[in-house]
Amino acid sequence: MLRARRALMTVGVPTCAVVAAVGVVLAANAATPNGDSRTPPGASGSTAKMAGSTEPAREVALPTGERVRVAGAGDRSILSLDQDQPSGTAAPARARVRSVGGHDYVIPDAALGSIDSPAALARFEVGTRAGSADGQADPPVAPAYQMATLTVRGIDRTGARAFSGSIAVDNVDDLQRFAAMQSFSEGGEVSFSVPVGHYSIAAEVSTVGADGQIASQSLIFMPEVEVAEPGLTVEADARTATTLVPIPTTPKESTFEQLAATYARVSDNGLVASISYITLGGDPEVYITPTSPVSLGEVHWYTYFRMNGPADQDQPYLYDLLYPSEEGVPSQPAVAA
Repeated sequence: MLRARRALMTVGVPTCAVVAAVGVVLAANAATPNGDSRTPPGASGSTAKMAGSTEPAREVALPTGERVRVAGAGDRSILSLDQDQPSGTAAPARARVRSVGGHDYVIPDAALGSIDSPAALARFEVGTRAGSADGQADPPVAPAYQMATLTVRGIDRTGARAFSGSIAVDNVDDLQRFAAMQSFSEGGEVSFSVPVGHYSIAAEVSTVGADGQIASQSLIFMPEVEVAEPGLTVEADARTATTLVPIPTTPKESTFEQLAATYARVSDNGLVASISYITLGGDPEVYITPTSPVSLGEVHWYTYFRMNGPADQDQPYLYDLLYPSEEGVPSQPAVAA
């Protein structure tokens, strides 16, 4: 079967507390990271200049065969990811970008079920930003703290146990104490042995339709959860994610190409962990849970959309739209053109 390469331009990786200052920031008449010279028509959310590294990018091959282009330096570390897709497919392609402690990981859908330990996640590391601006250090391998068990049970939108998805857990007292990511087990839950303290939990739960394909993605955020001995069990219920992320309308005709939804958690000591949920193509149905103000650190959020103009135009164009929120995940995402 013929397969087509789908080039995925992704968002940046936060290296500071202000999400609005990182990631994809484009100007009218600017070339895109993939060398695309189509003109982005003027639209709110499409401003300023392209941020990123002036050093040459390098290519990293993932264990599942995808190729990632990584910047030599700068805030926007992950420049692109190429995924194989069957020719003519209408199904979305999905990937996740996880950043913590100066390390960047890219996890495509094909690898999600294998992320069941820190060692498994490490196979998908694409770079280390030594000397990053926020001074993050690696979380310790064996911290000398009182330990507890944090269990997250996933429930999809039909009320069944989670079929597919991931859980990112970060200590918000001090990110260096604990930061990890795993996928759901066959039983629809995942457990972490964590130091006692306060945690941010970012859960991704996929709901499968009657055709066996993923029908929707629900992003459930619990930005400040206290875990004491002997442990805590929480539910990541997709039915609590009631806010649908709408696809923007644009002044000129366009069709959806890509969505990147990024949740960034700043710990109380100023270190940053983030995860980006990326969907390319198809007709994405992504639901989110808004967050309340936190007492430790900060929560930031942004959505990025790429919208393509008709291919048969004499002057091809596209829209690159970025909508940041510095006060957490909003109850009404901004997508006005």
